[in-house]
Amino acid sequence: MRTSTDTKDLVAALILAQSVFPVIPKSHIAKVPTKSGGEYRYSYADYPDIKAICDPILYTYGLVITHVPEYLDGVDMLTTRLAYPEADQWIEGSMRLFLSAETPQAQGSAITYAKRYAYSAILGLVADEDDDGAAATYAKPPLAEQAADFSRGRSTITDPPTIMDIPGGVAPVWLNVPYDDKDRVKAAGGRWSTEKKSWYIPPGVDPSPFARWMGE
Repeated sequence: MRTSTDTKDLVAALILAQSVFPVIPKSHIAKVPTKSGGEYRYSYADYPDIKAICDPILYTYGLVITHVPEYLDGVDMLTTRLAYPEADQWIEGSMRLFLSAETPQAQGSAITYAKRYAYSAILGLVADEDDDGAAATYAKPPLAEQAADFSRGRSTITDPPTIMDIPGGVAPVWLNVPYDDKDRVKAAGGRWSTEKKSWYIPPGVDPSPFARWMGE
């Protein structure tokens, strides 16, 4: 693995993104033949499905992933970089591509396969069948606590804190916010609770701009 000189802000943004990543649905079935003539199957999420779920969350926190195929010392490689452009910070790693044949089609298939694993690995996602460790990967309270800790000390990330940062135990005003309206709510001073998975009006903020999103 290779990194920029400093990765503090990138790691902070990644923790915030991980705290709201949903469990990735494994809607595809792989069939692998065995030596005995049978087969075994396992469930997985394919690359387009994973990107469709995670890319909007990454963009919200200023993160982006790029993949670059390379040919180094006679070996086909895929280099994957997770970047936080605002602070010019990044981490990257390379993995070997295993081609089934020396054809463009085989190379394309190997790149797509590698992208899925590299994307999931660099974000800490579980996109294939696994044991109960998957539950720990998406454990909300610890991730939310880490996000809150980073929020208090970071310099370039200005994303909203979690519900644990609400001072004085004052009950917030919860909102019903469609996804397309989230930027307007955030600009008006609304904040996101990773515990409740809902936007809210923090104590002391004028509620009048939020009238359209107030519900029961």
